Amino acid sequence: MKSLLAFAATALLLAGCSSEPAPPENSQGTEAISPENNVAAKVAAMTEQERNVVMIRAIRDAGMPCQGVVKSEAYPDAGPDSWRAQCSGGDWHLVQIKANGTANVVSRRD
Repeated sequence: MKSLLAFAATALLLAGCSSEPAPPENSQGTEAISPENNVAAKVAAMTEQERNVVMIRAIRDAGMPCQGVVKSEAYPDAGPDSWRAQCSGGDWHLVQIKANGTANVVSRRD
């Protein structure tokens, strides 16, 4: 399971650090994502503790302050593979993980 977590975290890091624009929504590149390489499915299969590590990485890569994720839960109202993540400071973030490992983070700022 640790290798699964490392894979997902690495995939999110690579997706967040890429200087190339993301492919269009309906495109997965030249090849479709196989079930073995579907990062969104791997994140969904993780325990909450493992998923929290992925969430903090996505939130920090998006430039949001977060010292630690204390809670993450599926949030299907926002779309498939969407999660609500709560940072230790109380802020909530919406994180959508795509099959290719790209993470979209939406945060509310009052």
